[in-house]
Amino acid sequence: MNNLPACRYRNHQVAADRWVCDSPCVEVLGGIVTGQICRDDCPHVDHDEPHCEQSTEPAEVVACDPAQISIAMVTAPRPVSTVEQSISELR
Repeated sequence: MNNLPACRYRNHQVAADRWVCDSPCVEVLGGIVTGQICRDDCPHVDHDEPHCEQSTEPAEVVACDPAQISIAMVTAPRPVSTVEQSISELR
């Protein structure tokens, strides 16, 4: 027994103690939550219409030096290389 509260947003289980969360208010990597998040941390469990708190603070603009930014890219193995095409699409 997982002892999780009922929640209309918790979708199918994807691994041991991991579920897809469809709540529009929960922002987690890949939309995957643990039982601990559902049980102890989520303030949106099974609300009819979740009221997501949105920040009233303006987004912070951060100055950066382009020379200090790195981008990594992984492409699937293909008969024809797609690295050059992918790089040109990034520009």
